[in-house]
Amino acid sequence: MSMSKSSLPAAPVRAAASSRGLPRLPRLPRLPGLPGLPGLPGLLAARSGRVSARIRVLQAGAVALAPALVCTSCLKPEDDYNAYVARAADAQAPMAVVATQDAAADAPPLKAPAASFDDKGFVMICLSQLAPDVSKALLWKIELDYVASGGGGSLTYTSRSLPAGATSIDNTLDPTLNETGTIAPSGTGTISIGMTTLPAAANAITNVPVPLANTVVEFRIASPTQICANLGANVTAPAPVTLNPPQNPCIFLPTDSGGHWSPVTTGDIHCP
Repeated sequence: MSMSKSSLPAAPVRAAASSRGLPRLPRLPRLPGLPGLPGLPGLLAARSGRVSARIRVLQAGAVALAPALVCTSCLKPEDDYNAYVARAADAQAPMAVVATQDAAADAPPLKAPAASFDDKGFVMICLSQLAPDVSKALLWKIELDYVASGGGGSLTYTSRSLPAGATSIDNTLDPTLNETGTIAPSGTGTISIGMTTLPAAANAITNVPVPLANTVVEFRIASPTQICANLGANVTAPAPVTLNPPQNPCIFLPTDSGGHWSPVTTGDIHCP
């Protein structure tokens, strides 16, 4: 037996479809605060205020920290100079060194050359107590004119700075220094230069000009191929420091027809 749609009983009307809608739920009572303590809204507001204050503090700290992080890469020559001046305070022990490139450790007592020589093909390589590494060595083109006399002699010293890292004596820098001193029969003698300035291009340590006072070169000469020296001076700016001769050894190397010299290591630079 078939049934038509019209024969089916009508579905009951749900209350949700009623025009009157759902009945309202009763409003929960407001929680009172305990004596001396805020209610729930007050607690939420207080916590929100503390969180906001912390966020403001963190934001302020981030703003203050950002320039500091950026400035960690802002290196200045003065910072480098102050760093190696600080290291100089610890560099008090004399360096263990030997006279020249071809001098033996058990060399006989030093004696001045008996014959004169005029050699214009030297490079002078000096370690600094402020940065005792060959990569920071100071370089000069040197002309030495030694005149033997009375067991010793006189020495005329002409020098021109070379750029840091130079490999030949061709590209010299101002100033040119020319001084004469006496070499004792023991083969030792001091050339006094006085005031001068190390050019910025010659300064591999901080790349700034360095004024020097009371500059001296303390020589030890046995022959044209056995020469070394110790450099002394007072650095006057930007921070005063004394260069002690035993801690600033120099060697003199011959150069070839192209003005080049043989490579050396830090351990090769010493006097005596």
